[in-house]
Amino acid sequence: MRGLEAGGSDAQLAWLDRSGRELEMVGSPANVRGLDLSLDGRRIALHIDDAPGRVDIWVMDVERGTTSRLTFDPERHNASPVWTPDGQHVLYSTFRPRSTIHEKAASGGEAREVHISRGSQSLPWGASMDGTLILGEGGGGQRADIFRMPLTGGPPSAVVATNAWEGFGQLSPDGRWLAFGSDESGRREVFIQSFPVPGTKLQVSTTGGVRPRWRGDGRELYYRSTGSGTPLRRWQSKPMVRV
Repeated sequence: MRGLEAGGSDAQLAWLDRSGRELEMVGSPANVRGLDLSLDGRRIALHIDDAPGRVDIWVMDVERGTTSRLTFDPERHNASPVWTPDGQHVLYSTFRPRSTIHEKAASGGEAREVHISRGSQSLPWGASMDGTLILGEGGGGQRADIFRMPLTGGPPSAVVATNAWEGFGQLSPDGRWLAFGSDESGRREVFIQSFPVPGTKLQVSTTGGVRPRWRGDGRELYYRSTGSGTPLRRWQSKPMVRV
């Protein structure tokens, strides 16, 4: 699945093969600002700017190509959707007046407040099988850090927190590695780091990279290049990494 940033105009989702060739279009064009594919590949949570001043979360049925709105509050900006591993709930961030992470059943119903930002912005990056939420704190392109917390609630604890910007944290399927973006080198690159105890750290991209995503078995990592050449890249783990 190609991850798209609409940039203010309609975008078309599509399946790609390993070489980056488009295989099949998915759904209809929309002003998509973010997306997350469920683990079973059957549904996509979408962050869509569908009207001036209104940004909501939608859920798409991949086989049917149909979408249904999940959030309806016109006073809030709803963004950055992330599936829970069981595919039953969607985590997302709301803005106006304060950034808060909510969880809502994909079938609808009442939203549950998971976390209120301690700074300018909180974004859910991913959730693990054991109920760990990976989130970002910061915002606006300034310094941001990566934290973890139980989905059931509790104070977040820092995972990657430096004077640099860090974001897009993604746990490997086995929960042993965290992929993330950082600008510690002066530009945004993709790294992986052992989890939950920081130790081994490897830089994956070399010409700029953001938005890493693990393959289902954890043997490959896909990310968006910010340098020249192919915008979508993949990295295969080395034997020493043992992911």
